[in-house]
Amino acid sequence: MQPVFTMRRLLFGPWRAIWHEPLARLYVCLVLPIGVVFLLTIPPMQMPDEMTHFLKSVAISRGDFVGIRLNTRDAGSSLPASVVRFAWSYDQWIGRAPQPYRLKTLLGNTSEGLGGPVLPAGYPNTVIYPPAFYLPQALGIVLARLCGFPAIVAYFASCLAVLLVSTFVGGWAIALAGRARLLLAMVLSLPMTLSLFVSCSQDAEQIAFTALAVALMVRWRERLSPGRAVVIALLLGLIVAAKPSYLPFILLSAVVADIGRWKMAAAMAIVSGMIVMACGFVFTRPAKVGFLPDNHVDAHAQALGILHHPLHFLKALQLTLDVTAGSLYRQCLGVLGRLNIDLSHFDYGFLTMAMTAASLLALWKARPFAAAPIDYLRRCGVLVLLAGSVVLCFVALYMIWTPVGHDGIDGVQGRYFLPVAVCATLLFPNSRAARTSMAEIGLFAFYLVAVGYMTEMKLLRFFWLV
Repeated sequence: MQPVFTMRRLLFGPWRAIWHEPLARLYVCLVLPIGVVFLLTIPPMQMPDEMTHFLKSVAISRGDFVGIRLNTRDAGSSLPASVVRFAWSYDQWIGRAPQPYRLKTLLGNTSEGLGGPVLPAGYPNTVIYPPAFYLPQALGIVLARLCGFPAIVAYFASCLAVLLVSTFVGGWAIALAGRARLLLAMVLSLPMTLSLFVSCSQDAEQIAFTALAVALMVRWRERLSPGRAVVIALLLGLIVAAKPSYLPFILLSAVVADIGRWKMAAAMAIVSGMIVMACGFVFTRPAKVGFLPDNHVDAHAQALGILHHPLHFLKALQLTLDVTAGSLYRQCLGVLGRLNIDLSHFDYGFLTMAMTAASLLALWKARPFAAAPIDYLRRCGVLVLLAGSVVLCFVALYMIWTPVGHDGIDGVQGRYFLPVAVCATLLFPNSRAARTSMAEIGLFAFYLVAVGYMTEMKLLRFFWLV
């Protein structure tokens, strides 16, 4: 058998796949310029937790892959004081009427460099993550440091690296996808997704690589390949290690695989689980501290409460969904900035209609009645795993972000469910048409241009007051 992963195929295969799939080609050609415009429009540090993500990226660029506990309430590493000052210097758009963002505001921060005296810097909410999805950001910061650029240039270099990697991986996933390709492209082009693509957060790479893992799972089922199975297991392990709430993802390959390949699928799940455990032991355990101890947040006590009083947690989950389900849905589609820039009702309606149309088109192109009964069981298994991931997101935030015994669940954000939405494309049957139709290309082009326009207008009004 000809080897699947040769150096030539690794270097040129993804580009060839993107070039030959019109939807993927259109995605890359439009998302890159839209992302550059967003990057120049959004002031630094305006995405959720972006300050601590930037500090984590700087630490990795300096070789600090494993954080340390600074005290019982804080964890991080030693970083230049100028970098810390820069990271926390963009709070003027929080908690009060927006102030106009101008070019002179940006140029005023060129005095902060990437060197100088170091001090212990805390970023406890990101220090526990493995470094895999921070490597592009770290590379951009390293290049900026070698060129002698200030911190502001390093920040934009890290964001540009995220945009390039996420767009390329997302386009590759679209090219490989055999199920609901248009829907996958739309999920990867939501205002929330695109705004993450121009931040130094790890969320963008996590979403893009989740899409690639999903596409490879479908291809792996069609063509047995041990090399592809290893890549899928590695990707799923890193995705779950970056956010353990997605733990059910490691069983997706076992559910999707044919019955005759259950041994290889089981081995993939085991490998993914070992990667998760290794990352937890090496990267998370040394720097894990409790969040918000002054607010009576205690993960251990909360876990015991769930075990002894599961009905109380279920009531808290129901209350949270009753109150915040609509808000979480809008956040998943696109609540920009630090969750303080809402789109209009018309925009949310347009996004919902576009996603619905893409879903119906995927079903129309498929042959649902020709599927074997086992295929329906596979989709039920995928649905159970995705529902389990959603519930685990609420469980995790109930433990680490919610006061003990609270009646609701704090800290849940809609962006946490974007990887789940990407995996939901596995619920659709394979399309009988290998090529993308002109109608799909036209619909996606209109959708992406509309998303870029509506998002840019909101950003300009909020930050630039135009």
